[in-house]
Amino acid sequence: MRLYGFVSFFLIISAIIVGLVLYGFINWQKSGNFFGFSPYKEVRLVDLLAFGNLFDGKKVCTEGVYVKTPDLEILKVSMEEDRFTRSTWINNQSGKDIIFTGSAASSKYVWARLCGSFESHRGGEFGQPSVWNHQLTVEKFQTFGEDKRLEKNL
Repeated sequence: MRLYGFVSFFLIISAIIVGLVLYGFINWQKSGNFFGFSPYKEVRLVDLLAFGNLFDGKKVCTEGVYVKTPDLEILKVSMEEDRFTRSTWINNQSGKDIIFTGSAASSKYVWARLCGSFESHRGGEFGQPSVWNHQLTVEKFQTFGEDKRLEKNL
């Protein structure tokens, strides 16, 4: 009878181990992390910009309107404001174009989810010209919908 209890205990422990390995493998396939914890913190763009000092040096994912012009790459809360209002400079290090603009004079925008390292400093240290207080160095991204031609100048 003791042998039966030991075998049952061994089977239960084995099933738990197999289950944890499968769980880890599935999460690794989805997120690149064995236990499913993403290195990125999900943050709304408006909160990221308002409380930039809290996220400085952190890996974040956020969504907004990604705008690319010949002299500009930014992520904005909305298209209602100018280029400097409620926006962060984008440093794309993903190795891929977020938007393919085609010609050098083309300007486009699209709704996008960008993930990467966030920096925040006072006094406008980022961008061309150096007037943005925030910068997101993009490591991965996802776009939603079709990109649109930017008809007006930001």
